[in-house]
Amino acid sequence: MVAIFACNIALAIVFSFFNASMTALIGVLEQPGLTYSAFFGAMATTSGFIALNICISIVKNQFIQHLRKSLSYAVDKSFLNKWVKNKAYYGLKFVPKKIMTNGENEQELNPAQIMSYDNAELINTVTVLVDNFFNIMCLFAVGLIGLYTLSEPLNVVLFSLNFAIPGYMALGTVFYALFFNVIINSLGQPLKKYEEAARNAQGILYRKSHEIITYAESIAFLRGTKFEYRSIKETLKDTEVFKSLATKIRLNLNLITNLHLEMGFFLPVILALPNLIAQKMKVAVLYEILPYFQSVVRFLTWKNENYDQIATCEVSLGRMEKFNELLGAWENLKEKSHPQRLAHRHKSGTNKVQIKNVTLLNTEGDPLIKGASFALTKGKVTLIQAASGTGKTTLLRAIADLWPYLKKGGEIILPDNKKAQFIPQDGLVHHQGRTLLETILYPENRLATKKEKNEIIDLMIRAGLRSSIIEGLQVAKDWKKELSGGEKQRIAIISAIIKKPSILFMDEATSGMDHKTKEKIEKLLKEKLPHTAIGYIDHNPSNESMNSKGFTPSKETHFRDNTVTLKKAHQYKKTLIRPKN
Repeated sequence: MVAIFACNIALAIVFSFFNASMTALIGVLEQPGLTYSAFFGAMATTSGFIALNICISIVKNQFIQHLRKSLSYAVDKSFLNKWVKNKAYYGLKFVPKKIMTNGENEQELNPAQIMSYDNAELINTVTVLVDNFFNIMCLFAVGLIGLYTLSEPLNVVLFSLNFAIPGYMALGTVFYALFFNVIINSLGQPLKKYEEAARNAQGILYRKSHEIITYAESIAFLRGTKFEYRSIKETLKDTEVFKSLATKIRLNLNLITNLHLEMGFFLPVILALPNLIAQKMKVAVLYEILPYFQSVVRFLTWKNENYDQIATCEVSLGRMEKFNELLGAWENLKEKSHPQRLAHRHKSGTNKVQIKNVTLLNTEGDPLIKGASFALTKGKVTLIQAASGTGKTTLLRAIADLWPYLKKGGEIILPDNKKAQFIPQDGLVHHQGRTLLETILYPENRLATKKEKNEIIDLMIRAGLRSSIIEGLQVAKDWKKELSGGEKQRIAIISAIIKKPSILFMDEATSGMDHKTKEKIEKLLKEKLPHTAIGYIDHNPSNESMNSKGFTPSKETHFRDNTVTLKKAHQYKKTLIRPKN
């Protein structure tokens, strides 16, 4: 930043010498008996300043590029750490609604859009504006001094009194610039509002497009094409309306700006006219006044001349600040709940998992699960059952240290969390362009050994997967689209078996399988993980023979089922509404 400022100071000094050399060159051209030697002598001086200007500008551009890269890297790293490393990609769902909205309309904050488009837009615009401002500020100082120096005192007679106004050209230039600012401000005020609305609509469009891709098959089966078409069409219409309004304002701003540029050539002549008439100034000096005038005006009207870029910059900055505020809210929530979560969690010297009197709260602070107590022991399988909506998945989140709302008291005792494996309801994480083998090894980023490949293939065969899937194990394609729901679940379970965890938690991990396939998978789990403590949630267990211990939380003993209570209230309570007399 200091280097860029220093380069702009150097450019301003070169600018003042260049102007003086141009005035000298015009003076040479006005002299009678002009010779080539006199012309090229004056031209050599001017050319030298032009060459010096180019050299300094090249050096400055290198500093600007370095600044842009440094800022981009710093911002990207900051957001990446907060978004991925701190698990904000998961944790933002726990941020209270009042923080999400902050009393205003909720913004459509698409992390991918913010960390790519908004960030790039902000960094690029800021670096250009900072350099431009430094340059204009330095030239302003040179221009103001130049105008003041070139202005002979203006004699004004008012009520028989004579007044001498020194530096009147500098004063006239300042007044004109302030008048231009007033006009631009009145025209450009709504631009930021429309630009922000258009960006939010664009974020909604990104989200809806992503949802269509994610739920493509369900949309097709449910005949939701017309609904999605209307939804996308309405969003496109909103985006276009706001963009059109913003474009209309930009066109008006461009019109005024172009008129302002024309006045930049005309007004210096008007300001110099008194000195020209009084023959206190040569015409050649006009060539020196013109750039000084423009330098002063450009500084005083800098914000308004760059209104469009500044408005875009403010919108991007506002969205990034809001996103950063949400990331900060999640960090504060984690930090605030850390002592409580730490008080709950204890390491066990064995592979035994114990849940003692654990009470979980929802995001509003109301009890969700109350006094849950059970144990998972080595080589044993525990079935965790409860009515839908009780909070079984939330309990697994708490065990995995992914749920920040816990009531004081209670304990979660388990071995090193690195030895625990969790299979959520959508347990297969596949990144496009990666092979199925790489997906099975996720999140490890390494090559599979020959022994592992053979074991994976054996597991795939025994799990009843199609031959085309087994043969394509090392083929990179979009496997998420290629596999059925049950096949994805089988791959996720194979991935867990390969990692040989001490503890395995599964949340509806076999819900997409038929009865026969579930039995195959359960047999594999018992055979391949004989020393693993397994806890799983399943609304439709295939048989009781697998269960070494069955655990069914009830409302009276362990769980408070708010959702079920609400359903019963709506189902059984009748309200008679009588018409008013």
